[in-house]
Amino acid sequence: MKGSAGPFEGDGFKALALFLATLTVGALIAVVGGRVLSAAGGVDGELITQLKEVEGRGFTVELDGGVLKSSKVSYQRLHVTSSDPGAPVVIGTLDFVGTWEVGSESTHVSSVGLERVPFRRDGSDWVPIGGWAPRLIALVQLLDERRRAIEQGAPWPMEAAEDVALWGQMTTRRYTVSGWYARSERDGLDVAEDFRLQGETKDRPVDVKRTKRLRIVERSDGTFGYEARHE
Repeated sequence: MKGSAGPFEGDGFKALALFLATLTVGALIAVVGGRVLSAAGGVDGELITQLKEVEGRGFTVELDGGVLKSSKVSYQRLHVTSSDPGAPVVIGTLDFVGTWEVGSESTHVSSVGLERVPFRRDGSDWVPIGGWAPRLIALVQLLDERRRAIEQGAPWPMEAAEDVALWGQMTTRRYTVSGWYARSERDGLDVAEDFRLQGETKDRPVDVKRTKRLRIVERSDGTFGYEARHE
């Protein structure tokens, strides 16, 4: 004669066991899902997964002169290309929002455009060369170099003659930027810069606050060059 079902037998226990197993598998996928996808996709999948994981945690980059901090990172249309299997490059678009901080000054940074992230092997891991956004980092460095040059009264190429003349006449100057807004176009990058120039000439005080349109072009060696759009 069959005995009555014990506390660990019967349909109710089976349903509970199935439910707990489902939760366990779900938890494992949540914890190691990125690694599973990476393994399934080979090197390409591993590199792309790394970039997608950066979206959740963001990044901070300490550079000469300041710190670039993200508040929003979104990579799209990613694919891997390289003529050398040991040096793959992930190419795609990056939608970035963050700040460029120099001492107590903070500049809002917003950029949408092409990004190239080269990787190298470090033991069993792939690590990015030049950070998670090399082109954006190079752009911010160029823009801040220009800002510092203007504040110091140094000549800068392709600026409007009247601007250069004013900077040269000023005995004191302070050039602050509240925002850089960059967008990649087919033949370069367009940047809107919200700035304020304060100081004095020997005749009068100066306080100019407006937006300047800048044109950034990429050279064959991957570095950026600059020219101004006077609007």
